[in-house]
Amino acid sequence: MSGRVVVGLVSVVFASCSVRNWVTGASMVASERDVALALGEPDPGVDSFDVRSIPTIPAPQHVRPCCAFGADLRVTVDGKVVPGYRVENIKAARDLGRHEYDKGALSLSEDLSRFATSENNGLVYTCRGGFIDTAHVRDYADLTLFLTMKFILQLERGVTLELPGDGATRVVQLAPIPPEVIAQHGRWTVAITLAQWTAWRFSLWHEVVTWYGLESVRGFSEKASAFSPEDLYSNALGIRLAGGILSRGVVRSRADWDGQMDAWLRQALVRLGDLPEKTGRAVMRQLDGRWWDSARTLPDFRLVKRRNFEVSTPLRPWRLEDTGGPLDVAVANLCSAGPLPLPLPEQLGAQPLSSFLSLRFVVGPWAPPEFQLAADRTVPLDDLPRRIDEVRRAAREALGEGFDAP
Repeated sequence: MSGRVVVGLVSVVFASCSVRNWVTGASMVASERDVALALGEPDPGVDSFDVRSIPTIPAPQHVRPCCAFGADLRVTVDGKVVPGYRVENIKAARDLGRHEYDKGALSLSEDLSRFATSENNGLVYTCRGGFIDTAHVRDYADLTLFLTMKFILQLERGVTLELPGDGATRVVQLAPIPPEVIAQHGRWTVAITLAQWTAWRFSLWHEVVTWYGLESVRGFSEKASAFSPEDLYSNALGIRLAGGILSRGVVRSRADWDGQMDAWLRQALVRLGDLPEKTGRAVMRQLDGRWWDSARTLPDFRLVKRRNFEVSTPLRPWRLEDTGGPLDVAVANLCSAGPLPLPLPEQLGAQPLSSFLSLRFVVGPWAPPEFQLAADRTVPLDDLPRRIDEVRRAAREALGEGFDAP
């Protein structure tokens, strides 16, 4: 990421934005408003809107292939453990590489310029947020960016989006937003808040369908990662960070976005109290037998013994302290702050966001019979809580009592 931005995670999006358009370069320091006033021009205001300032952002189409919970994981293929191969996973914040929008599994249409740099995602242990899956953070930050750019151009008219991904066509319907709501909250705040609400529900859908066998990478089951201890908090972190960046209006291109995400992710991990890779590995070893089972190999879903179904906002992280067991010495010495819950928007002022948005998922042919689809293969948003409960019951049967608590 191209700069270092100091940000408090809890202060993100819910006041009217003070930035009119997306700016870059020197304008990130010298605001358009300040320059106008210095030249003796009238105050241009804080909520004017120029459609020309909005970058064209393509829909994210890739999933970053990371990370099963655990350390030095072995992999079984055709019933045999792959000799000499282990999935390391645990990272230090300094080793994460540069953010690249929609940087998942490469396709033949990939822009060759993107091969110049690469992300290096993994699990970073933090004092206040537990393990952070940086692939999930980046995926849902990118998604929030895309949705915001789509919504902000269509607030008065409304829009229907059909987005393929996660084994379905995800249909988003935005109703026209009353002018007085836009005037009250500010155009950017309205669009960002709608996008955050939508991205969070997409993230829950992803967890459900991976339990039922959806494969982002062909031939590799992700059931071991469905509702794993770090996923939901990491999703929320990405959604919150995107809201913070967008509320400042400091990006005008994909390159600008990548630079901002670099800076904000680095500072977010500092704010959460990121620990060295060596300490993260020690924490993961201490959780062996409780949250995961090093005796098992991927893709055995029983490798991850605990699953986090705490989907209500604010999202609370699972940390080593939450197990009630003894702390690793390094963690005890370095971690003094409590957890940092992450709120996500459910309302815009006094109005529930569900009064403006509706979602449904039209499921593709991958779904197994136990997924139980209607004839039109559509799952409405109202059915998502029931689906989550079904996964929870199935996980309890497979993993035993206590599987859904640290």
